[in-house]
Amino acid sequence: MVSLWSLYMTGRVSPPEPSPQVPPAPAPPAVKKEEPPPDPNVYLKNVRSINEFSRADEPDSHQMKYGFIDHHGKLHRVSCIIKKIDHDQIAGWYGYDEIKLDAVVDGRLQRIINKELSRRALTDYMTVRYYGRGGYRWNYKLPANMSSEETALKLTHIQEIVALLKNDLNQEADRIIEEEFMKRGFLVRNNVITIDYNGVIARAEDSLLNCTKSIFELGKRLQ
Repeated sequence: MVSLWSLYMTGRVSPPEPSPQVPPAPAPPAVKKEEPPPDPNVYLKNVRSINEFSRADEPDSHQMKYGFIDHHGKLHRVSCIIKKIDHDQIAGWYGYDEIKLDAVVDGRLQRIINKELSRRALTDYMTVRYYGRGGYRWNYKLPANMSSEETALKLTHIQEIVALLKNDLNQEADRIIEEEFMKRGFLVRNNVITIDYNGVIARAEDSLLNCTKSIFELGKRLQ
């Protein structure tokens, strides 16, 4: 007796056909829940952020656009124009190069100490060199054939210069460093450098006049 399995294995009987499968029905489209319009009389403590900020470059200007949701849930959009020449001037003013800044500070201090050396007739006998944003080195050499009275006078003047370096000029160095950083958009407090936000804003006020006007106009409409 020949089994069906043996006939199937020898190819004399075709394998059973699979039963037809019914494809699943497509899911119904999601129904978008419409949010109720914002109530202008209700203050919302937390509102979502839409992170809407864009810039379009024109030949001579930047077109800026900003969108936000206020604390009543209402969407606002502000646009303004910043001239490229104004942007480039601000970008060129802000920031500093360490090496160039050190050279400026040291140059100002060097001019001060050179005058003090000249005033005491020490230029030929004492050398002071500023380096590294207010650091300095000094040395002196008096000729062996100088009279004792002249030697004593020069040593007194040298001591004055050393005291000046340690005290008055040390404070002047701090003042100059703060001033030079402020010129570049920064503040120095207790040897900590921070951005001078008020100074940067004041410097950029004219350049951002069109943006300021757009924001003020929006504020008037919201009153």
